Amino acid sequence: MDGQYFEFGLADALGSVRAEIAALKEREAHLRAAILASRSCETGREFEVFIRTGTSRRINRAALPDAVLTDRRFWTETSTTTVITRPRNAPPSAREDRRHVSHLAQPERKEEDFTVIEDI
Repeated sequence: MDGQYFEFGLADALGSVRAEIAALKEREAHLRAAILASRSCETGREFEVFIRTGTSRRINRAALPDAVLTDRRFWTETSTTTVITRPRNAPPSAREDRRHVSHLAQPERKEEDFTVIEDI
C-alpha cells in the first residue's frame, strides 16, 4: 500500500470511495435513463451503446412446497464476509441490529464463499 490512505485512516478512505461510487452510480442512472428514452443506439468517439433486452428465470419460493423449503437436502449454505461503512454519527441500521456484526472474526473460508461489500 502506498500510504495515501493513512492520513485519516482506512475507514475514512473506504467511506470516501463508496461515496464517489454512489455519485457515479447516480450519474450512470441518469445517462442510462436518457439512452433508454432515446430508444436508439448511441455512438461516441470511444464507446458505442446499444439496448438489449433479456429474460431471466428465478425460483418462486412462495410456490415451493413446505417439504422442499424445510428439507436441508435441497439447500446449500455459504458463508459471506461483509465490510460495512456508515458515517460514525449514524445509528446502526435495523439491518445491522438483526444480525451479529463481528469486527474481528475471520470465518474459515470455503471455495464457494464470496465477499460482499456494502454501504449503508
